[in-house]
Amino acid sequence: MFCKFYLNVLKCMNYKNISSEIIQALAYDNVYNNDKIIFYPEVKKKLRDLSLKYNLYIISDAWPSTYRILKENDLLQLFKKVYISSELGFKKSDKVLFEIALEDISINDENYFIDDRLDLVDISKEFGFIPILIDRELNQKTSHIKIKDLNGLENILNIIQK
Repeated sequence: MFCKFYLNVLKCMNYKNISSEIIQALAYDNVYNNDKIIFYPEVKKKLRDLSLKYNLYIISDAWPSTYRILKENDLLQLFKKVYISSELGFKKSDKVLFEIALEDISINDENYFIDDRLDLVDISKEFGFIPILIDRELNQKTSHIKIKDLNGLENILNIIQK
């Protein structure tokens, strides 16, 4: 699956020396190189704290290596379920990924969708989620709830739930 993807990428780039070795190296690196993933400082602790009070799910445009990275960082067990676009064949922006997740998640008054992409936060609202935008630079304009990082999330959730 990844080899075909990287073959297409290299062709689109008009890369001259395409070989199966290069394609396999790219695919291997994408799946097994954990050095490409760096968590923001507050993420691990905040996810652990939030998992004690909320059911957490991941709906992600990511690769299957996400499971391994979450597991190696002692985070996978914090999530009820993880939905990965590359496994399901849809991106979040296709909206089908939300439909698949909603087969397992029952929407109620306290379902939040937190993302750093405004277009995806907008889509989540169409599916009944309360959208929250993470805007680390605080430079995106939106009518949705906005936080700088996960440190601000718990305070916002406490305010919303009152």
